[in-house]
Amino acid sequence: MALAMIPRRIDNQRGMSISEVMVSVVLFSVVGAATTALVSGTFNSVGYQSRMVDAQLDVATAIVLLQDDLRAAGYITDGVSQPVFQGLVADTQADSIVFVGDVNADNVSERISYAVVDGKLMRTQEAWSGVGGWTPATPQPVAAGVTGFSLTFYRVDPCTAVITKQTAEEVLTTGTTTYISTRLTGTGTYKGSVVTRTLKGDVGTRQANVLPTCS
Repeated sequence: MALAMIPRRIDNQRGMSISEVMVSVVLFSVVGAATTALVSGTFNSVGYQSRMVDAQLDVATAIVLLQDDLRAAGYITDGVSQPVFQGLVADTQADSIVFVGDVNADNVSERISYAVVDGKLMRTQEAWSGVGGWTPATPQPVAAGVTGFSLTFYRVDPCTAVITKQTAEEVLTTGTTTYISTRLTGTGTYKGSVVTRTLKGDVGTRQANVLPTCS
């Protein structure tokens, strides 16, 4: 009876044939390749999006700083007698501007410069020394990969409300303007793909010595 308790070997049990093993290997290879491609594509997409965000944040930070500085143009409290706008190149892909204003509200005038140098938007802040000159300062980069930086100036006639576009020479000669359109483009690459972001906005002047007068 004890021998009867031993399970019989099922004669039709067998292992996988060579052909079945090969089919399984092929199937696993196809699935693995598809999964790898999906994961790789996801990482590439994430990396690309990350670089786009980096480019946008770099440009966004720079244009906010630029616009904040421009709002302080002409705000002078320490008796500095000199033009508000001291240098200006407008309506190009690589504009530059030099102006005076108390940008950090410390009752000391600063001379602020923006210019594109070797693909970077550089900012220089010099403080009035109190003895007839400006304290030298080192230009600092505020955005990299800059392929476009332009400033456009507009005058709103306070008598007629007519809006006219101003040349750089007109702004430098009169020392007045109503609002400034800023435009900044940053470009980078990620695995051969070009990442580009352009931000723009208008900045209205606040100080009476910068606003045009009725003529």
